[in-house]
Amino acid sequence: MNALTKDRYSKAGSVFDGYHHQLIVSSVIDGNTRGEIYVDDIEDPKTGIIHGIGFEVLCSGDPENELFQQAFPDLLVNKLIPNARTSGMPVINIYFPSDSWEWALQRLLSDRLELAVVKKRFYTFDPANCPPRKEIQAHCKLKRIDESLLNDDSLKNRDTLLQWIRMSWLSVDDFARKGVGYCILEDGRIASWCLSVFASGNRLEFALFTDELFRNRGYAKRVSSACVAYCLENGGFPLWVCDDNNIPSIRVAEETGFSKTLDFHVLQVKL
Repeated sequence: MNALTKDRYSKAGSVFDGYHHQLIVSSVIDGNTRGEIYVDDIEDPKTGIIHGIGFEVLCSGDPENELFQQAFPDLLVNKLIPNARTSGMPVINIYFPSDSWEWALQRLLSDRLELAVVKKRFYTFDPANCPPRKEIQAHCKLKRIDESLLNDDSLKNRDTLLQWIRMSWLSVDDFARKGVGYCILEDGRIASWCLSVFASGNRLEFALFTDELFRNRGYAKRVSSACVAYCLENGGFPLWVCDDNNIPSIRVAEETGFSKTLDFHVLQVKL
């Protein structure tokens, strides 16, 4: 398989047409998200692999492609998995667009890796389900995640927030220009945040985190609602993806106005 240079990423777009529920695909192709793209033929690709944010691997095109079948297992075992381990990733997720792809991957990898099936959910936003926003307590502050906040080294959890941004975005400056996020500050600490991890056109996929000290206070719902409100006010289209067993994330998504539109699953390798 051949690694594309970033100026050729758009050549792989048609190979990944089946991934309407994975914004990471177009986000990598657009140059917004950290990732590499491998294809069988640089000029006329028929099969491709996207490796994004260190632990997401998406396969598409022809699963019976001989070059892919020869190259992918070694690429995964000898490069992608070791790099993910070095970066401290706990898992690698392998995505596929069809049953034929899943069968091909199982056949190629089951002798070399222990593969688990992990169920996931894809959500789109439904304005009809959008609840009214609630005010937060007086001792807390809801803040936009901007350059001023990210440069404030007095804030606890700032380094963790920066790690989140740098894991998916090419730079903090890129996030500040093209992404959006909101957080809640309490007692000099970033207690909870929601931010766009992928972006393409007017679509933004969000993820969130709440410090253990501040959970079960409704902060996650408040910051996600702020991100949704930003999208509605600025012509954005918010998306949400989470594991099927991630009850807190599911609850926040559905209480914020997202509706599940697809169940799917991936193959996962624990590192």
